Amino acid sequence: IQPAVIALAKMPVSAIYLFEDFLSEKLFNIDTKQHAKAYMKQQTDDYFSVDDFLYVRCAAVAEGRLYYENIEKNPAALSADIDFEHILSVAAEAYKIKTGREFEYSPLYNYETKSNIDKW
Repeated sequence: IQPAVIALAKMPVSAIYLFEDFLSEKLFNIDTKQHAKAYMKQQTDDYFSVDDFLYVRCAAVAEGRLYYENIEKNPAALSADIDFEHILSVAAEAYKIKTGREFEYSPLYNYETKSNIDKW
């Protein structure tokens, strides 16, 4: 179990929901055509993987505030060399530890690739 999961599980249940909402907002905000173009420029083929693009966006959030704010303003700075799919399950794992129940929650923002319709 990752330290982030353990730390989040020690917080109130409301913090777990807030984490999921915050994560969804950050992922949604960089779900743009410009970020996708930056991602595709780094691919060796012409295949656009919606899942891989999501995982690269996850890494952008996990890299921290400075990196995230930079790529939010400057999509070309997005690195497709790193991904971090696991961040998507942090809230669910923390909730399971905290309550013993499954995390059945739909966050405020849909972060699946191409959900930010206005930016595509």
